[in-house]
Amino acid sequence: MEDTILEKTAPQVVEKKTSGKAIASLVLGIIALLLWWVPLLGWVPIVLSIIFGFGALKQIKNNSEVEGKGLAIAGIVMGFLAMVPAVLFVLIGTMAFFGVLNPNVMVPEKCTMSTGISCKDYAFYGTGAASIAFENNMGKSIQVTDVKVMDYRTGDIKCTTSTLTPIEMVNGSEVTFDFQGCNFRDSGKKDKVNLEIHYYFANTSPEFTQVVNGEVLTEVQ
Repeated sequence: MEDTILEKTAPQVVEKKTSGKAIASLVLGIIALLLWWVPLLGWVPIVLSIIFGFGALKQIKNNSEVEGKGLAIAGIVMGFLAMVPAVLFVLIGTMAFFGVLNPNVMVPEKCTMSTGISCKDYAFYGTGAASIAFENNMGKSIQVTDVKVMDYRTGDIKCTTSTLTPIEMVNGSEVTFDFQGCNFRDSGKKDKVNLEIHYYFANTSPEFTQVVNGEVLTEVQ
């Protein structure tokens, strides 16, 4: 009986090749992270890295002889990472272009005072003039000896209504104080100042002068 020799054929090893799309996605993803801030041009590698990345994943899924899944995923991730600041950059630029980020639009005007006196109306002018109306809510009459308008950063006095004759404010009444030479910002811009109202109660004397603080933020007309 003759021995039969069975020859076993070694399985062929198929050498896989790396997807060109996956490599392109990775390279474009790196470029996207470096150039996302460049207007228009920066979006080219962002979009292409994502397109090539998903194209490579589809190619690898359909063809067992192609590899590079990790490269494709890395390219996609970097593309989306670059897209986040790029989108924010575009949004901020758009809002700035249409004036949404303009302080004159974003910051509301206000005039606030500490307890006892309220600010009813106010106006600043490019000529350096100003007008501020206060209401006395102290519960009794006061004598106002001075109202100072000061730079909110340095505390320097911009202008004052200092007078030799105190101005009486009956409880519940409203009095308008006018100022000149205040050196405000240019017309159309907002300016912020601190206020000091020096007063004493009508049934006392100037030796008992007190101070009420406040601030005004408004657009210079």
